[in-house]
Amino acid sequence: MKKLKKLSLKKEIEREAEALEKEVSGRKDLDHITVSEDMEEALFQKIQDYEYEKRAKIVYRKKKKRYAIIAVAAVFILVFGSVMTGVGSKSYWKEV
Repeated sequence: MKKLKKLSLKKEIEREAEALEKEVSGRKDLDHITVSEDMEEALFQKIQDYEYEKRAKIVYRKKKKRYAIIAVAAVFILVFGSVMTGVGSKSYWKEV
């Protein structure tokens, strides 16, 4: 589901970029505008920061998912182990 959302978002961004490019290329009064080196470096730095944050979030999600699976497995082992080796009736569990 997330993959589909990412793909549709990517397609939408590409369509918007193409529309903006057509609009800008059609205007002749914008031909003399240039980008300074400072602006280019700032944009590059922002892109690098965004990619770094994106990578960090992906690693965090994998660890969180792994801990949840381990916790569920531990609970199953404890419950099944106590049922198999437990001495007593089911009424004991109701009191606990």
